[in-house]
Amino acid sequence: MGSEPPLIDLDWTVLLQLAQLGVMYVVCRAWWFGPYLRMRDERWRRTEGERRRARELETRARALEAELDARRNRARLRAVEEMAARIADGDRRAAGVLDEARRARDRALDEARARIAAETEHARPRLLAEQAAVARRIVKRLLGREPA
Repeated sequence: MGSEPPLIDLDWTVLLQLAQLGVMYVVCRAWWFGPYLRMRDERWRRTEGERRRARELETRARALEAELDARRNRARLRAVEEMAARIADGDRRAAGVLDEARRARDRALDEARARIAAETEHARPRLLAEQAAVARRIVKRLLGREPA
């Protein structure tokens, strides 16, 4: 049993393999892993920066949208108030025009009534005189003679 070779033979080649491994580590780190890791870090940094910028722009857009909505609401309120004021002004003007028309109508009616009353008073004596003459003619026709 003592004549079997050992499972792992440790000799000077182990040191050579460790040196090779070290050189490969340095070369791979300098030429492959280092540039790859730097490129990945830079990509992450840029991506994260753009994400941050996008969040800032989105926040700003929301603030601007809220301000725009507030302005729009204020403008609508002003428009409604102005429309209500114009409607009220129109109603006042219409009421004034109607009042003036009513006053003009009332004046015209009063003038017509006064004119009719004056004409009636003016025509009354003449009509009374004609009434007597018409009555005499009717009596003359009915009786066939002049009334006494």
